[in-house]
Amino acid sequence: MAKQLTVGHGKEDRISNLPDAVLCHVLSFLSTKEAVPTSILSTRWRYLFASVPNLDLDDATTLRGVRELDLCIFNSQHSIKLPDVLFTCKMLMVMKLQIDTVLYVPSEVCLPNLKTLHLVFFEFLSDDTIQRLISGCITPEDLAIETCNLRTINRLNICHHFLKRLTITSIYEQFYNFRIVIDGPSLVHIKYEDNIAAGYLLWNLHSLVKADISLFTDMPYAFVTSEFSSDAATEFFRGIANVKSLMLGNCAITHLLCHEPLPLFDKLVELKLNSYSIYYNLSS
Repeated sequence: MAKQLTVGHGKEDRISNLPDAVLCHVLSFLSTKEAVPTSILSTRWRYLFASVPNLDLDDATTLRGVRELDLCIFNSQHSIKLPDVLFTCKMLMVMKLQIDTVLYVPSEVCLPNLKTLHLVFFEFLSDDTIQRLISGCITPEDLAIETCNLRTINRLNICHHFLKRLTITSIYEQFYNFRIVIDGPSLVHIKYEDNIAAGYLLWNLHSLVKADISLFTDMPYAFVTSEFSSDAATEFFRGIANVKSLMLGNCAITHLLCHEPLPLFDKLVELKLNSYSIYYNLSS
């Protein structure tokens, strides 16, 4: 139980017993610089300032000691540029950002303790946006790129020797003009829900155990069976061929079966075909 504050002659601090929503509303009348010091009042107040709706992230004191940041901004009428201080927060371990805006990454990125990075709804303008961000993380383990606009890039680079989980999902169509490069010797699980890209370079995935692959079903069959798609699909499935658990959904099954030669999944012990609700345990 949180430690109680006392006021005056040992009287119980009734303010600290108020609900979080009420206390955050009170703090919203303070500037961020004034709200942050309330974190030292007691363990009850330690992280309340981080839930204030008018938090000013440009103030470096705002992120001091913060380990988890989950920021969602929807229906914004203006372009939003994340403050540079966000990319040099040394204590941050989890950063989840859902913002419909262009992702600008400063030249200096230093996130030595960041383990989890989730990016949702962003637009990437530069090929090295993600790689520059990942390079500033010393030991990242979980990276998710979800429902992001990748249509203007030529190459999506995801390379880090500590990365263990990777998720790439999208609702956009006709992403046939960029290549995806993944180099992850520690990668254990990959989840990919998207159209086939122009090509894949999947390196050093010898630690990969599980892959969940779903492709959009509204792709023309002529494209699925084309030489262009065949080469890309072959590169992709060849790169994940050492998995032990494989889930194939939507057109992923068609992509795999329409192209020859089929990759050899010699370590596979579990296969799930989501489109037909079929499950196989190959170890028995």
